[in-house]
Amino acid sequence: MTETKKESNESIESPNEVQRVAVSPHEWQLRAVRLYEAAIDRFPSNTEAQEPEEGLPLAINIDISAAESRVSGRLTVIHVYPNEDTPQFKMRVAIDGILTPESESTTVPKKERLVQELGPMILLLLWPYAREFMHDLMRRMEVDVQLLPTLDRLDLEKRIQTLASDTG
Repeated sequence: MTETKKESNESIESPNEVQRVAVSPHEWQLRAVRLYEAAIDRFPSNTEAQEPEEGLPLAINIDISAAESRVSGRLTVIHVYPNEDTPQFKMRVAIDGILTPESESTTVPKKERLVQELGPMILLLLWPYAREFMHDLMRRMEVDVQLLPTLDRLDLEKRIQTLASDTG
């Protein structure tokens, strides 16, 4: 008696209805992004291979300025690999972004509150652009690719609140 093997025609069923989620826009919208500048210094290879420092050696700076109905932010990220003592390369990338209010009732924060209120937003919105640009450059330079980390929004906001309360 021969046994025939039945083929399974079962497929993964997709739901008939797409789940819809209401999206509320933030009161500030990112309207424009541009690469402001990029600089790379490449150093001669050392004969002794050095281990990278724990974590990524990054320096981050945020500059914010405001006009009547918009806020300009610049995120500058400096990355030295593998460490400051024996670098293979030093990369500096500055990304500009323009935020505008979603509605006419939204006002630009006063200068002394600008960084505290919109600093985290500038960082979180422009970080992926800097991250992608730096990753692409490292890949093209054929160096050890160090992907910049994804940022933790809640931790970032907590740190900025702590800094603001310490300085103000």
